[in-house]
Amino acid sequence: MEMSGSAKSHATTSQQQLDEAIGILSEQAPAFARLSASERAALLRACLPRIQQVAADWVAAACQAKGILLDSPTASEEWLGGPMVTARCVRMLIRSLEDIHRHGKPQLPAGAFRPGWDGRTEVQVFPSDSFDKALTSGFTSWIRLLPGISEAQAREQQASFYSQKAGAGGVSLILGAGNVASIPPTDGLYKMFHEGKVCLVKLNPVNEYLGPFYERAFQPLVERGYLRFVYGGAEVGSYLSYHQQIVDVHITGSDRTHDLIVWGPPGPDRERRL
Repeated sequence: MEMSGSAKSHATTSQQQLDEAIGILSEQAPAFARLSASERAALLRACLPRIQQVAADWVAAACQAKGILLDSPTASEEWLGGPMVTARCVRMLIRSLEDIHRHGKPQLPAGAFRPGWDGRTEVQVFPSDSFDKALTSGFTSWIRLLPGISEAQAREQQASFYSQKAGAGGVSLILGAGNVASIPPTDGLYKMFHEGKVCLVKLNPVNEYLGPFYERAFQPLVERGYLRFVYGGAEVGSYLSYHQQIVDVHITGSDRTHDLIVWGPPGPDRERRL
């Protein structure tokens, strides 16, 4: 695929191909929604060696597109923001899915909950293991829950998709970010493994050259019709955002992109909707 590095797509997916991809995803959505936690973990486990196999080429392509010398210190950022974070996300999803299979919920360490200064429940979510402690020594992350949610309620609501009767799922559209290489695939993984939906990921023209690496890395999901990557600019994004078989849209982008999707293009119709 030709390197783009701009807002103009060099590999636009045709409307017929978009419809075909959505059709395949829609057909497979119910089957994906019914997969057990252990079956989902197995699919992700099959992706890990593939991520490793494409990692070097993935980074080389990113460096070429950005004009970064492959042997320079700056190239390490492409490793960190691309294959490393993606693989880490997959590993942690596998761990949570295995917890769900064995215990019904992802397991939190002792002392993970505490009352906040205003009485709201707080949950420590980072560091989660020795890897986190070694890589980012001294950093912690706490989630502050909504007022009135207790520790018991929070634990009950964990992994809520896996405690409900499997539904029909659906097709989520991911409008991929153009700035960080790990965001498009990990956004897709969130929708798939947190919410039980199959995913269509439209890559941003700026980094659409990464698409072939994503497709190879996640081949176990692609070949089963659970995940698709497509290409194009604003016209493709608009067509997909309003497609009848898309159940929700996830974006990483500007307020202008959000407003264009929600309210439409500038003009009298947008003003009326606002």
